[in-house]
Amino acid sequence: MGRFEPEYLGKLDFYLEALDRDVHKTHEQPSIGILLCNTKDDEVVKYAMNRTLSPALVAEDLFIIGLIKRVTEDTISNDFHHHC
Repeated sequence: MGRFEPEYLGKLDFYLEALDRDVHKTHEQPSIGILLCNTKDDEVVKYAMNRTLSPALVAEDLFIIGLIKRVTEDTISNDFHHHC
């Protein structure tokens, strides 16, 4: 993890689009991107995200990162149990 750079959103959008086109199943919701960074400039993040259409989150705070991890694990666990 490093400092947030605006081009990371472009890469994230590319990978999310590839994932949704090639891996996504019809019963699944669209993918959501999460960028984890050591540091970020809020103004730079606002400019970078202003025109993006993909749902994304840029997280810097360790509490937020822990929360995201917990929610992601719960979601994966619930999806697994729901489809088995």
